Amino acid sequence: MVLKHDTPSDHPDTHSSRLQTAAIFSLLTITLFVVTLHLIFTGRSVVAQVLQHSGNVLLYNDEWDEAQWAFQEAIHWNPYNHHIYYGLGQSSAYLLQGDQARFAYRVGLKANPNHVPSLIELARLLIHSGDYDEAEELLNRAHASVPHFWRVHQARALLAEGRGDLSGALEEMEQTILLELTPLPMHYMQLGKLQYQTGRYAEAEATAERVLDTNPNVPSMLLLKGRVAAKNNMNKNALILIEEALQRFSTPPYDGAEWTTDRSEAHITLADIHLDTGKYQEAIEELIAVIDAASAGSSLEEQSIRLIDWHRTEQTHLSSLESWNIGKVAVAAGLLEEALQYFKSALDGDLEGQGDSCRLDLARTLRTLERYGEAIDILKQISPSTLESTMELAEIYEAMGKPASARFEYTTLLQMFPVEAHERTDIEKRIQILKGDQ
Repeated sequence: MVLKHDTPSDHPDTHSSRLQTAAIFSLLTITLFVVTLHLIFTGRSVVAQVLQHSGNVLLYNDEWDEAQWAFQEAIHWNPYNHHIYYGLGQSSAYLLQGDQARFAYRVGLKANPNHVPSLIELARLLIHSGDYDEAEELLNRAHASVPHFWRVHQARALLAEGRGDLSGALEEMEQTILLELTPLPMHYMQLGKLQYQTGRYAEAEATAERVLDTNPNVPSMLLLKGRVAAKNNMNKNALILIEEALQRFSTPPYDGAEWTTDRSEAHITLADIHLDTGKYQEAIEELIAVIDAASAGSSLEEQSIRLIDWHRTEQTHLSSLESWNIGKVAVAAGLLEEALQYFKSALDGDLEGQGDSCRLDLARTLRTLERYGEAIDILKQISPSTLESTMELAEIYEAMGKPASARFEYTTLLQMFPVEAHERTDIEKRIQILKGDQ
């Protein structure tokens, strides 16, 4: 009988050895793949961390454009880090890019729904845009996580103030000051304003003095003391304090746009004092300063009514410039019919070469009242035509549904701008739209 020898491939030990080899090879392949991925991800993470750190340094140094770029680059290397999105949100907010800032905070909160700084900053942006309900929901989440964090209470104060709940805002600011280890001067400023607005004048004055003891040059606190003095009928002291505040507001770092509202409040308070003491010309000058500052939210209705009542009661003769200025105040107060009377009266006299500016104010008021025909007649008296008068004519014709006339004025307006002017783009778009309306 011939014995059959096992071939290597049929031997049990050989088959088992091959299976072990294959398993080891598969394990090594998977391990190598995992290690490679880890190295790649770790490397990407390191790059992202370096960019994130650079962005934070740039933010600290107010280099907002560069910081935004660093955070955007960091996201390419690690799109899952909520801290990077928070930095992008901050830099975008500083650049007044509200939509992009909100988007960055929202993406970051998807990665970490409980990141308190992102909750607070997104809520603050929503408060400024009037989205109070969503802001409240975000701040409630932040408060649930860290109920004793001063930044949460400070944001809740802004929310309450935005909703008109000044007592609630004051309560939250008192909590903010209580919880801060070293309260910021700006928070004392906010506290003092709320105390004043809620009629707690003595407390407001004490808060102002507390800030001024540390820094005697803070104009908003000089203004606060002046407003309290005016409320207490101490007009002489009030005038001194408020005029000093206005001087401070004209020098850095208090001469920026963020202090426009405070400057306007100073001029309004001075106007009120002058009205109380019968100095109507001085009051007009202060109110014109408010209008020139184009301060959003400054209501001059009370002051305008007092000026008009004074003129009617006293039958005081007004110069053309005074009539024009009272007209401007009346427009700012929404008293448009009264404004028309003062503008027309001003145009009957000598406006010292400023007649066309008064005509433009008159035409704009007539346009607001939808008295388009009268407005057009006034604008055509302005010679030569100006950018402002031509734009008014174009927009009036467009409002009247006269595309051909509007297009003619826009075309004329286009010729007034140099070729490189960015305003030309919007005007050219309006012309194209109007061509389609014909």
